[in-house]
Amino acid sequence: MHQFKDKIAKLGSKADAFASPLGLLSYPVLMTADIMMYNATHVPVGEDQIQHVEVARDIIDHFNRKYNVHFNLPEPEVFVGRRIMSLSDGKKKMSKSSQTQFSNISIIDPPERIQECIKRAKTDCLQGLSLDKDARPEIYNLVSLMAAATNQTLEAVYEQYKDCSMAQFKPQLADALIACLSPIRDKYKELQENQDYVYDLMRQGAEQTKEEAEHRMQLIKTIMGLIVFTVS
Repeated sequence: MHQFKDKIAKLGSKADAFASPLGLLSYPVLMTADIMMYNATHVPVGEDQIQHVEVARDIIDHFNRKYNVHFNLPEPEVFVGRRIMSLSDGKKKMSKSSQTQFSNISIIDPPERIQECIKRAKTDCLQGLSLDKDARPEIYNLVSLMAAATNQTLEAVYEQYKDCSMAQFKPQLADALIACLSPIRDKYKELQENQDYVYDLMRQGAEQTKEEAEHRMQLIKTIMGLIVFTVS
C-alpha cells in the first residue's frame, strides 16, 4: 500500500520497515471488520484511503467465496473537497500530527492562533499571488485556503487579490478563516458545556447499532466454525 511505503520511506531505509508499528499495515484488516460488522454498501473516505477500501473489498470477496456467503462489496464514497497542504511545506498534506508547531490549523483553534499560523505560513520571494501549484506550492495553498474559506473559485480569489503583497493578503486570509470556522468553534464550545447531551447521543447510537452488530458477529463466527452448537 502506498501509505505504508510513504511511512517507511520517512524512516530512512528499507531495513527500518521491520521497526514500523503493526497497526500501520494491519489497519485495513480492522477497517474491513468494521465494514462487515454492518454489511456496509458505501464507506466515506478521503482520496488517500481509497486503496484501503479496495483491500477491504478483496478480503470480503475472498471471505464470500471461501464460506459461500454474500457480504456487500463496499464502494468508496469520496468526499470532493480542497486538499489543504501544510503551512510550512506546500507539497505536504496538512496534518495534526506534524512536528512543526504552526504548520496546521484546527477547526476549533481560537482566532489568535489562526492569525499566528497564517502570519508564519511559508511563502516565497516572488511578488503577487499565483495559481501555479508546482512552481509556487505555498502561495497556491494560501489561495486555496482563501477560496475554501470564502466559497469562491481559485480564479476568483486570484483576480481579487493578485496585486496584493503577502503583508496585505495574509491578514485578510486569517480574517476569512476565522469567520468561516467561527460557527464550528461556537458549536464545539456549546457541546463542551453540555456533555450530558453528547453522552446521551452516544448511548442512543450505541443501542441502535449494538443489536445489529451482535447478530452479525454471531453469524460470522458460526459461518467460520468458531461457534459450535451441540444437541443435548
